[in-house]
Amino acid sequence: YNSSTTDCQILITVYLASLMDRKAQGHGRGAISSLRNKTAADPLFFEKVDIMLYGMYSEQISESISRMDFESILLVVSTTLPCVFTVLQIFHAKRRSEAAAATSVTMLVVLALGYVAPLVVSSEALFLSRRRQYAPLLPFRSYVPYELSQAMLRAPTLIALLLQLRLIQLALSARKADAEQSKAESSASRAERRALWLCAPLYLIGGALTIVVHVVNALRAARENSLTVRIGPEPATLWEDLVSSAGLAQDAFLLPQVVMNALSPGGVRAGALTPWFYIGGTVVRAMPHVYDVIRAQGYVPSSRPSIVFASPRYDRYGVAWDVIVPCTAIVLAALVFLQQRVGSAAPLFRSRRR
Repeated sequence: YNSSTTDCQILITVYLASLMDRKAQGHGRGAISSLRNKTAADPLFFEKVDIMLYGMYSEQISESISRMDFESILLVVSTTLPCVFTVLQIFHAKRRSEAAAATSVTMLVVLALGYVAPLVVSSEALFLSRRRQYAPLLPFRSYVPYELSQAMLRAPTLIALLLQLRLIQLALSARKADAEQSKAESSASRAERRALWLCAPLYLIGGALTIVVHVVNALRAARENSLTVRIGPEPATLWEDLVSSAGLAQDAFLLPQVVMNALSPGGVRAGALTPWFYIGGTVVRAMPHVYDVIRAQGYVPSSRPSIVFASPRYDRYGVAWDVIVPCTAIVLAALVFLQQRVGSAAPLFRSRRR
């Protein structure tokens, strides 16, 4: 290199953390600063850059491996339970055709699209050796092929998607049968159309805001100092941000059903969803946010994030979201429960008045 551009007037200061403090955030802190005078004529001067040293002790590596294995189990459970709940809803729809006709197709489509996203976005392998992420030179290797681990991850999601499509087919068939019998559009179809006109703008606004925020962050990153060195994963792509935004819509998957129930006659909305479907689905959607709060108490950050379940890269996590999302899901589930109870009791009240 050209010696005229060599800058030796740089001071690197590092403060190492105590070896006794195993819960410290990082192994040390420091700063990189220039000893040159801050003048416009000196192109080699730069502002002080704060740095943090990340690392893990041997026992922390073992704890992290155990945690990632536990998160792998949670991920399998969270992708398998929706299959069970959807099967129970299918049986419920077959036994009661009026329940299938009163089910919101918009809600089912939102859930189906939520299952499509993980199949498109490459996900981290579930059962690959955790040690390889920390010490690639150690004599550890994975005994599960990568393709098999990906199949174990995607198979429950694919099954849930197929079951969801079957549920959509049952709902559409029931409405078509009602329309043929009455020779007119059913009240459920009218309520569904109104619910779609109310919910679709919310989804579109959410996607537009996600694109705007992504573009602003990309422009801000482009203006950063070229001396900045990124340690860790690369920033999320636009597609990953859109998938994360779609996760919010799936967290509130009961919203179209709540709106449709509010616009439907009481007898139509009675028993549209089985409690296993809407309560179980609410628990599955709230579980990652509850676990994110628990994990934050003992998670040790590193240059290579060791996150399998509830990954911030593909969803909205943080103190605010971990409170808002479960509370919103619980409120929507409670509204569906009350609406179905009121809808079931309405015919009884009318018969007594007569």
